[in-house]
Amino acid sequence: MIEFPAILRYVKDNPGALDRSVDVMVVSHCIPVIPFNLRRFYKIPALRIVAGQICWRSQVFPMLGALYYHYSRFGWRGLGTVGRQRIFGGTHYFDVTHADARHPLRLRVGTSDVPTYQQVFLEHEYEFVALRQPAVIVDAGANVGFASILFATRYPDARIIAIEPESANFELLVENTRPYANIETIQAALWKESGEIDLLDAGFGNWGFMTGDADRDPQPGVAAVSRIRALTIDELMRDYNIRSIDILKIDIEGAEREVFQTAAGWIEYVQAMIVELHERMKPGCIDSFEPMSRSFALRWTRGENIYLSREGVISAS
Repeated sequence: MIEFPAILRYVKDNPGALDRSVDVMVVSHCIPVIPFNLRRFYKIPALRIVAGQICWRSQVFPMLGALYYHYSRFGWRGLGTVGRQRIFGGTHYFDVTHADARHPLRLRVGTSDVPTYQQVFLEHEYEFVALRQPAVIVDAGANVGFASILFATRYPDARIIAIEPESANFELLVENTRPYANIETIQAALWKESGEIDLLDAGFGNWGFMTGDADRDPQPGVAAVSRIRALTIDELMRDYNIRSIDILKIDIEGAEREVFQTAAGWIEYVQAMIVELHERMKPGCIDSFEPMSRSFALRWTRGENIYLSREGVISAS
């Protein structure tokens, strides 16, 4: 027999089940998923219990996990929205408010928007102390705009440039940041050279689109989605009349390897950086990043991010 408290404990301890798309099944409906040559054994009580356990864990728990995940963060409205999304499918939007955002935030339930919101606004992965007011902040890999909005709320006098390559993410980025006059949006991918580059889907969801050359460097299980604009830091500074970048946030799913390979010409104009390295997705990111990081006086980590700062710019506390 499956104890309901055990189900709740599993759901609470495994919120990542949100990322799996499943149909709702009860144990009695799980018989169709058992291979045909094993169905005759399903009449044996012990095997029926085992089959039931498998079906509950693989089908029901992820659904309960998604419901619990949204309810614990957004209350009944979040629970209702994810329930509709799981039943009817499609894209369902949900508006939330937070003290660190002057206007409501829109996210897509059942996508990486939810854990991204959690990282930025609940886990405070971009928490630091500005020792002087930043004038220019560049958010490379802006996704749907949560980090840019956090920066815009805390530093309303700063000029914030949000860069995002993927079209659906960029569309929501524009919608979320529209009320903020100090946020400029650019649909492009940060890269080592100007021109065009492939947007790649490696199956990591809305927050995991990569960039690269699909023809020169094919990877198993990675599909080219479209051709997009490739933008360098040098080009960005020249075209947008930027003399110095106070804070450069980089979360670009492995493209940091190529970006830092050509950083010698612009790294001196960056006063602080917040970088998430994706060595697991693209080997070589660390080797490319480390030589460029040595000119910064301060270094610390918070969550998945590495913080670098010159003296008197930002600090951990």
